[in-house]
Amino acid sequence: MEKLRFEFVMKAAADKKSNALMVTSITTPDGEIFDIPAELQEVSLHTELMKTDIYKKIKNTNLKRNQKRNVWILLNAELKAA
Repeated sequence: MEKLRFEFVMKAAADKKSNALMVTSITTPDGEIFDIPAELQEVSLHTELMKTDIYKKIKNTNLKRNQKRNVWILLNAELKAA
């Protein structure tokens, strides 16, 4: 199975008062880094990614603003299709 490294960052939400979890980049095992445009970074736009167990663990950690987590996620059929 193929895997990709996702960078999750807690950033200011649109209202600038609350926090929102964002996916800022995706890295391949070869080291290629793909930055995600700002308008597509919000996790709520990535529904298949939100269904993974790793996302649920990251969501439950107490991230403060500007903290980030880099995690490897194995791509299943649903993630590859999205």
